[in-house]
Amino acid sequence: MTTKATVEAKFCIRWINVLFHPELQITEISSLRDGYILLKLTELFLAISPEDSDAVPLEQFVESIRQTDSQTQPSSLETTPRSLTTRSAMSSTTRSISKKATKEWERHNINIVFLNLSEMDVEVPGVTESDILAGKDKAIVDLLMSIALKAYVKDIRFQGGIGIEALLQWVRELSIGLLPGGMISFTGCWTDGLALSVLSVFPDKEVDENLISSLRRFSPIERNTYALKALSDKGVPSLLDPADVTMGLFTSRAMASYVGMIHSIWKELPLNILPAVKHSIEKEERERKHRARREEKAKKREASKKTPPTKGSRSNPLTTPTL
Repeated sequence: MTTKATVEAKFCIRWINVLFHPELQITEISSLRDGYILLKLTELFLAISPEDSDAVPLEQFVESIRQTDSQTQPSSLETTPRSLTTRSAMSSTTRSISKKATKEWERHNINIVFLNLSEMDVEVPGVTESDILAGKDKAIVDLLMSIALKAYVKDIRFQGGIGIEALLQWVRELSIGLLPGGMISFTGCWTDGLALSVLSVFPDKEVDENLISSLRRFSPIERNTYALKALSDKGVPSLLDPADVTMGLFTSRAMASYVGMIHSIWKELPLNILPAVKHSIEKEERERKHRARREEKAKKREASKKTPPTKGSRSNPLTTPTL
């Protein structure tokens, strides 16, 4: 059964797979319980170089533990075993070292993940290191969504707003007030596909009444299908399915993170391409050109007054255009 929780988990899985394709790919949220990919994720957003990375593969970590333990083993265990019992004992010791090292590796990863979260100023209320190590899906999703919101939403600043409110204001400015519901949240007003369609055609098409009217000819599922495909073609990760969006099976933080990713693509563009601002800029540009023309005419009139007319010449009101 598809629920908001399963859709959000799918969102996170796809996000991780996009970020680490093709090196690391997952199919289940619980596979993140060892902390290795979570650690690489936090280091990615902290811009930690591979040389300074604390994310060590399990095999390398286990080998380092084995080398450390071998230096402290009694000399009797270093001799060649003479019986099956001795070989079994050594095999058991190897297995116990490997199991111990794996547990230490997982704790090592999760511990540094939470240290990195603190450095990133990311809070995950109610989620502990034990929850992640236990493979609790909800705890892992909560952690991932907190990182996504921090990475794509919380630092956005627009027209005096910050974070969620700034992102919503950006969408309202982009749509110049033509979308129903006022775009006051990242919940139900996104299901009809109009907002995503507007975001998918910006800045290629002018957002006006004609565009909204043309979009209304299609059904919500058609609009969402078109919009998500168009956004994917423009570089926005395919993290949501049209049917899930149309049925409202998404959380507000998932939609906010997705729209934040759209904003991150366009944020490098100058503000004056936003339609609501563009109109005022064009008006100022027209007025500037009018002033320039008036000044040019005034200069020509002033120059003509200073030039005395030639005797016997007649002024011709008609002029020949210069080619």
